[in-house]
Amino acid sequence: MAYRSEIQRALDEMISDEGGMKFQGLAVVRAQQKWPRLVACERKWDGGLDAYASGELEPDGRGVGLACSLTPTIEKIGHDAANTKKNYPDMKVLIFATAGKVTEHTKALWAKEISEKFDLHLQVVSREEFITWLLDPANSGICEDQLGIAPSLASDLEPLLARSLEAAREIADNWDRTFRRVERPVISLNAVKLDEHGHPIEAVTTESLNTLLVEGQRIILEAPAGSGKTTTLVQLARYALAAC
Repeated sequence: MAYRSEIQRALDEMISDEGGMKFQGLAVVRAQQKWPRLVACERKWDGGLDAYASGELEPDGRGVGLACSLTPTIEKIGHDAANTKKNYPDMKVLIFATAGKVTEHTKALWAKEISEKFDLHLQVVSREEFITWLLDPANSGICEDQLGIAPSLASDLEPLLARSLEAAREIADNWDRTFRRVERPVISLNAVKLDEHGHPIEAVTTESLNTLLVEGQRIILEAPAGSGKTTTLVQLARYALAAC
């Protein structure tokens, strides 16, 4: 599997090198996994789309199109929307994929504007979705082909990995039975990061701790008895096992 830092660096290099065609290939692969009916368009004179599913083949008759860009702007989306409305009259759903960061608030504002101006339903696939998707070990081949990130595990180590995963699952199950009891619900434990003055500055969740571990960083859990240290460790183990 690839590390988050490797994927982020590869996306940043695409942006700095203006590797639009390279990102387009990656975005089409991702979009076709989510919307299998999409068919990649030729890379020249594409009428504003990088992939397209004709409304004649869709159950609801609504055409779906994919447009890609390294940098996210509403101007770029508006330009693509205008072209697709002209060249693909049955288009009702526009998927915009970008290597840049786009907040959920901004996505909602863009969707409203595109709907009002072009009568299109806009769905934005932004940077974090690509990173999360590529972190999946099942997509290591895509990381290698599209981003040049070599697999981090040699093939002769795979049997050893399988045995290690089996042992880790057994330990996590034993901890669960001993300290939490199977019938009790699993509660996500949250904490707050403080600055030097003791003021809260950032929420810390089990998921964010797992992200630090995936990146190769280290953490120390220190708290009074009964505060949930072992429960947190079990949850972190579950995250790691689920990703393998």
